[in-house]
Amino acid sequence: MQKTNFFLFLFALALASCQKKTPDSLPHPVATEPDEVLFNSTITLTSRGTLTSQIKADKILRYAGLEPMFLYQINALFYDSTGSVQARVTADSGSAIERTRYVELRGNVQVFYSNGTEIAADSLKWDQPNDRVTTEGFVKITKKDASILTGRGLTTDPRFTSYRLKNPVGEVHVPKEEPK
Repeated sequence: MQKTNFFLFLFALALASCQKKTPDSLPHPVATEPDEVLFNSTITLTSRGTLTSQIKADKILRYAGLEPMFLYQINALFYDSTGSVQARVTADSGSAIERTRYVELRGNVQVFYSNGTEIAADSLKWDQPNDRVTTEGFVKITKKDASILTGRGLTTDPRFTSYRLKNPVGEVHVPKEEPK
């Protein structure tokens, strides 16, 4: 009898060990739909009570617990410490990581500086903590005197006070038309 009970015990143990175990907790599903969708929104940023920028977007998507947030049809104004507009930026889309203060703009990116300089690029990356704007793609810089610089790759500060065009293609001087 003991021998039979022992074999039944081993048989039950073997059956129990073959069962599929379920995890204590299921993994969280990957978010496919945003938790927040904002339309025709304006984000106003300040630093110590001073307005630094206003970012308008036709659509903003946010996912709970995830970064980045995604913006579409962007039109932004950036202000200097006196409250004057320093630059206006437009782009088809972009993404922003609030925690690291990193912004990437994509598609028809245009930057219009108050000093008359304009930048056109396929994409721009803004690394706020390092005070740097970069792109590896094509860029066109139009200066106030109407000269045009083109090339691939750009590194500059956000105010465009100093810049480096990595692979310049050339410079074109466009004469201004005299008023008639």
